[in-house]
Amino acid sequence: MANKVQIIKGFLDGFVLSVLENENLFTTDIIHRLDELGYKNLSEGTIYPLLLRLESSNLISSDKVYNALGPSKKKYKITPQGLDELQSIKDIWQEFKTLSDSILGGH
Repeated sequence: MANKVQIIKGFLDGFVLSVLENENLFTTDIIHRLDELGYKNLSEGTIYPLLLRLESSNLISSDKVYNALGPSKKKYKITPQGLDELQSIKDIWQEFKTLSDSILGGH
């Protein structure tokens, strides 16, 4: 049986890059935005390592923002390289969707 959670997690990089495409966001805002869009129950334990990996790959960058209530917080933004990667992910998704619709009988 296909593991739906693992399949969806495979697209998480693209989902994060997509929500950062139009605005810079804090980690909690990324989680909230993805939840609003239907990616439910995304944990900080999943998102933090992903953000670190995307940042070390130069697909996103962050600015530390002063937080009067505690330690500074990181606000993430997509980089030009991240925009290129997002377009590549969208192209791959379209190719996959066309193929799966053809084979599995989608509309």
